[in-house]
Amino acid sequence: MPATKISGRQAIQQVLADGKPRKAKAIVTAAAEIATGLKGKTPEATLSAMLYVEAKKPVGIVVRTQNKGEFKLRPQRQARVKRPPAA
Repeated sequence: MPATKISGRQAIQQVLADGKPRKAKAIVTAAAEIATGLKGKTPEATLSAMLYVEAKKPVGIVVRTQNKGEFKLRPQRQARVKRPPAA
């Protein structure tokens, strides 16, 4: 049975799962070792670009911290539960 491929996004999430902010280079280096779904000659460049693009998205998986070049996982919001109107 073939092993499951791990995408770049999934690898970045695994690296940042402990909640600690990290420098971009440290994230990219660790995620490159985990990601199996990346093709090409420069997976580090792909992951680096993915990291910065995700940080720019309003609902991306990472956010930038106050420190230059540091990222952390975006906090997950609680889903709102719609309640039926009171009778």
